[in-house]
Amino acid sequence: MPRLPRYRPEGKLTIYQCRLGRIDDSYSPLTTTEKRHLLELLDEATLFYGFELLAYAITAREVECVLRSPRKKATKKGAIERIAAYHGAAAADRIAAGATDKISLTRLSCAMSNYGDLSMLIKRVKSAFSRYYNQRHPRPRPAPPLWHDRYQTDVVQNTPSIILAACAEVELLPGLKNDRRHPETNPFTSFGAATAGDKKMRASIRQLTGKPQWPSAAAAYRKQIESTPPPPRGSGIHGRKGTIGKLSLDAMVASPNNRRNKNAGRPHADLLRATTAHLKSLRAFFKRFGHTRVPPGWSKNPTLASWVKARRTLHRQGKLSAEQIADFDALGFEWQLRRPHYSQENELRPDLYRADAIWLDQLEALRKFIARHGHTRVPMDADH
Repeated sequence: MPRLPRYRPEGKLTIYQCRLGRIDDSYSPLTTTEKRHLLELLDEATLFYGFELLAYAITAREVECVLRSPRKKATKKGAIERIAAYHGAAAADRIAAGATDKISLTRLSCAMSNYGDLSMLIKRVKSAFSRYYNQRHPRPRPAPPLWHDRYQTDVVQNTPSIILAACAEVELLPGLKNDRRHPETNPFTSFGAATAGDKKMRASIRQLTGKPQWPSAAAAYRKQIESTPPPPRGSGIHGRKGTIGKLSLDAMVASPNNRRNKNAGRPHADLLRATTAHLKSLRAFFKRFGHTRVPPGWSKNPTLASWVKARRTLHRQGKLSAEQIADFDALGFEWQLRRPHYSQENELRPDLYRADAIWLDQLEALRKFIARHGHTRVPMDADH
């Protein structure tokens, strides 16, 4: 499944305004129980992947939310704590005790490597809810996908007033108009949950409004919601919009839409700094290896490979400026990649992609097996 690139500038907080996707019209609208279950999944997944849920709204057919990315890197201690909250204390205790079974290692690896990965969070929520929904509503096979639209996201400027406005937009999800309830009284909005006594949501709203006491924070948030017009919907209107695998980081801008920020349309300062940092890393990579074929998961900069791949895609689509192309050409950047020629003399090198390195490693192992046994019928046992 294609995934959005992990965009989390080091030491920076990124705010995401997300739309998980609309429930297909061929399925029944979500019931109260199903909406409650979807909310529980969203809350659990955000906790596991390290995000902070600032605001949300769930209707009979769609869900939107505002998420704050984690600032710190993933640690084993933090991963165990999140595993305890998501999988239970028994699972966390086994991992803390050094368990090496496949399930424990998989859970620990997922908690560490997917920390702060927005696309994995959305995938987990949608897949888990799809299984739950299909158990309650059996359908003939093959069944169409539950979610009609792909996941979409906007990167919101990390400014209190802009974040507050984005949260208010989520509370005013167009589908809620049919509900005829103010977000403050709707149990499936963050404001409604806070009004009903949810301590986590109350703390979030107090932080958003800058009011230490709940009554004053609620009044300020209510005023923001009532003064925020419903967000426009449509391609190219609602600010920076992207789908899985096609999100252009350079196309993101500073504010959620053009009506609230005079700087809308200009590149986000964090994005410019991230681009400069990646270009600097690419120059260092070229100086060391003599090419720009960055392998996925390169230890010096694990996100550089996805960034380089995105530049090639943007160049192919004609979306890079002449200045950007000149910067890459000065490096001898390879806009088109060719699969390297394999031969017996070809050894593992740091310039090969990880998949290529694994392929060569397994090929060499197969050669040794043939030399020893005289055939290629490799048995499935512990040695192979």
